[in-house]
Amino acid sequence: MIAVTGLLVAHAADGVLVRDAQGVTAAWIGTIPDAQPGDYLTATGAVLRDRTLAVQGARVLARADDLARAFLQHAVRGVGPRLAHLLVSQGGPGLLDRLADGEMPPDLPDRLRRPVQDACRSPTREAFATLHLLGLTAPQVLTVIRAWGTGAAARLASTPFDALALGLSFPVLDRVHGTLGGTPDDPARHAALAYHAVQRASLEHGHMRLPTPQVLFALQDTSALSAAEAQRAITTPLLTQHAGHLYLPARCREEQDLAGALRRLLRAAPRGTLPLPPRGPLSTEQYGALGLAERHPVTVLTGGPGTGKSTTLRALAEMLGRGRLALAAPTGKAAARLSDTTGREAQTLHRLLGAGARGFTFHGKNPLPLDALVIDEASMIDTALLLAVLDAVTAGTRVILVGDVHQLPPIAPGLPLQALLGTVPTTHLTRIYRQAQDSPIVALAYDIGDGERLRPETLPLPFTELQDAQTAARLALDAGAQLLAPTRKGPLGTQALNAAARRLSGRSGGLPVTDGQAGVGDPVVCTRNLHGAGVMNGMMGVVTGESEQDGGTLTVQFDDTELAFQGTARAALMPAYALTVHRAQGSEWPAVAVVLHGSHSVMLSRTLAYTAVTRAKETLLLMGELEAWNQAITHPTPPRHCGLEERLHT
Repeated sequence: MIAVTGLLVAHAADGVLVRDAQGVTAAWIGTIPDAQPGDYLTATGAVLRDRTLAVQGARVLARADDLARAFLQHAVRGVGPRLAHLLVSQGGPGLLDRLADGEMPPDLPDRLRRPVQDACRSPTREAFATLHLLGLTAPQVLTVIRAWGTGAAARLASTPFDALALGLSFPVLDRVHGTLGGTPDDPARHAALAYHAVQRASLEHGHMRLPTPQVLFALQDTSALSAAEAQRAITTPLLTQHAGHLYLPARCREEQDLAGALRRLLRAAPRGTLPLPPRGPLSTEQYGALGLAERHPVTVLTGGPGTGKSTTLRALAEMLGRGRLALAAPTGKAAARLSDTTGREAQTLHRLLGAGARGFTFHGKNPLPLDALVIDEASMIDTALLLAVLDAVTAGTRVILVGDVHQLPPIAPGLPLQALLGTVPTTHLTRIYRQAQDSPIVALAYDIGDGERLRPETLPLPFTELQDAQTAARLALDAGAQLLAPTRKGPLGTQALNAAARRLSGRSGGLPVTDGQAGVGDPVVCTRNLHGAGVMNGMMGVVTGESEQDGGTLTVQFDDTELAFQGTARAALMPAYALTVHRAQGSEWPAVAVVLHGSHSVMLSRTLAYTAVTRAKETLLLMGELEAWNQAITHPTPPRHCGLEERLHT
């Protein structure tokens, strides 16, 4: 017996004709449920003769109407759930065929008639239905079809784990594998398990690679493979082996290419001679950073709060500004701070590179016209982003990376700034200036960095024990402080904190956004790069307008830009009374309230606590549970498995 699935094409005298994912039509004979052409069926069956199966246990996986609604909603831009439901409910059987022939219902707006007809004529229409019914969500279906085209359904049906390389998860593809009759002991599934182990480590913990013995152990301990099966599994082409480690192929290429880009830059002499300015008020350390930047093509400047990084940045910008200089940072807030610090225009790295729907404008074949590039908040930069930046930089350009290595590592895989500390000329600013020495925020930051537990009798700042979001939100609002927490979910996550702060602010109603509601007067944060509008991921704004028309529209003021978010576009917004510490990285506020609680335990680390408290410039409120704070402080962030430094030294 075999498992079979397919689209019902027509009824026959003794059964039905069903087309499978490979496009092969077979006759199913046996007890068939009440179904209509266009419905998707599944059954177990035995082959009687060529293209004829005796089936049993046949059932309908999805009705034609459900498939048509999903197709119209997700395959045609501009068709939302309401319009898709209306079209299907009025259209009856064969709707998509009639739409393909140009028979348009009167309720369909003129602007959508051609896109709907083109989509319904597309050879991928049936693949969409097949993939959807194999268990893929509509966005996953579109990902597979864009990558594999008209043969997407057949390829997924024959080798489902190939879609791992497209970003689909192992659990999803394992369900497809099972639906299609695959067995747990299939060697292809074992190879996918090995890929999944490395992929999870990359996505969840930022590793570029994993030691081979660690993957073998996980396959035997967690997935119950034998030693021989595990060894065979890691030899899959899905993974790349290098220096005793296993990589996802894309991660291996990124790391290798970044090492190559750095070597290319390091081999070249810096372009032009820059006379050093008078030392003036600069310390020996600070002035030394200028000397390194003048003499070397790639340098790093690091230091904690109060060590004069801003002063050094201003001097660097003044010295390097005699040529073609660009100042950049990973986020909009960090770029704005860099502008304020240097008095010169700064921009996000994505804007510097000319990011758009088709990728970056500037790259290796169209490099940036620069003599020098200064990048602030470099601890936030992952391997892929730094590769994109350095690929667009010509040899001879001075590159200066500035950051605090004690802050949170990048969200995406890699830890390139750490690798560069031992490879390129580096200035470590260590002297804490008098004004900073008197700051309890700076004192606390260094205590956290040194792993010093907090004790009530010696705390330089007041601490409030609390267990509920309402109290935390009230204290933050009373102080005019930006709320920060480690997680989105939980009793003291940003979702609960935002809801409580909104209630306390006297606001209700509004329109749905990601993780809550927002209306006029509410602060929000953009969670996507909207290159055309000049609004980038991490930029905060205030809702200035609200309308129920066109699926609901919020108008948001971001600095000098006002932008409307209509319908599903509101998913790019989140409430911003409270932010996660990761999202706050690169930003500063005059007053900050940080909540660390036992419910955050999975996220608590020293770098998280350090990053959180250093977001405050003048006022810092410490809240939550003292034990949770001490758990974070005594828990160093686990090292990431990365090979960039090794590659640079070989």
